[in-house]
Amino acid sequence: MSRVAMVLTLLALTGFLFGFTSEQQPQKELIPNAESYNVHFPNMDKNQDRKVNWEEFKATFPQATPQIFEAIDLNKDKSLDHDEWHKFKAAYGLKHKD
Repeated sequence: MSRVAMVLTLLALTGFLFGFTSEQQPQKELIPNAESYNVHFPNMDKNQDRKVNWEEFKATFPQATPQIFEAIDLNKDKSLDHDEWHKFKAAYGLKHKD
């Protein structure tokens, strides 16, 4: 393999890895006043299915926009799971709050 091809391969791999990593964190610029979203996950999960859909999220946070919900929904399945919620809270340094 030529040196140029090796460098290009390494650059492509690095870009993929950094791109993958950035997808796993909430988009901070889309969530103003994150402190106002600091609740315990089960308090949002009204039907106790271990997922929070848009309706449950909006009922808990009337000020929320779809863009905020989508920024926290890392796997883009239109629901929040416990892991996504804790990644959001960790990204903003939010502690457990009832």
